[in-house]
Amino acid sequence: MKKLFAVTLFLSFFAHAFSQTRLTIRTANEADFLLFINDEQVNTKGVISLTVDNILTPKTTLKAVFPAQPDKTFSQQLTLKKNTSVFYDIEEVKGVYKFVLKSESTIVINTTKNDVVSVPSNIEMDSASIESIQIPAAENDLCPTPIKEGTLLSFVNELMAVHFEAQKLSKMKNFITNNCITVEQLEILLLHLSMEDNKLELLQHSVLILHDPSNLEGVENNFVLARNKQRAKEIVANWKK
Repeated sequence: MKKLFAVTLFLSFFAHAFSQTRLTIRTANEADFLLFINDEQVNTKGVISLTVDNILTPKTTLKAVFPAQPDKTFSQQLTLKKNTSVFYDIEEVKGVYKFVLKSESTIVINTTKNDVVSVPSNIEMDSASIESIQIPAAENDLCPTPIKEGTLLSFVNELMAVHFEAQKLSKMKNFITNNCITVEQLEILLLHLSMEDNKLELLQHSVLILHDPSNLEGVENNFVLARNKQRAKEIVANWKK
């Protein structure tokens, strides 16, 4: 059976705080591809699924190159909206490959970072000065220090070898139980689930043990169906009580 590969990338193509777009590209026929965005190569190893954050909007030119089928290489200009998460499948339409839009939803990619206060070791300070320094308290004592992005990327690559979504969900829940993650990292994992019921289950499992639960506002934008958006809001509301 063909081994599945995917990579989630955090690239900034001249992005700024008010122009954040998350783009996910998948192949319908499991043909490995390389992606170029505005002539910049994104991945050097062929994949069948790829997610990129912070895309320059609104007009973006994508090119897909198939190492095993170089004659199938094609380019297409997309108009991407600000602060959206979009999913495109590479499909063959009338003998020509195209990026076909499958879903689009509003999303707020969290960028808030806790300020870190450090005291240089070569400066002597009296007790009064030390007491005046206030180090921000962790929002959640159960998750004081989130994992680094490299750890998450390694786990996402492992997920690509899992063919059944129920098994993928189980691995995600175990990973979150044993690792401290942020809301933004949870949203990345949600992108790798297809069924919204499974996304809701992962959100329910994670909501009490996230590093930055205050950033849960807007998490419902990771869902498409109105009833699931409402259920996501209820899960967050119940956490706040």
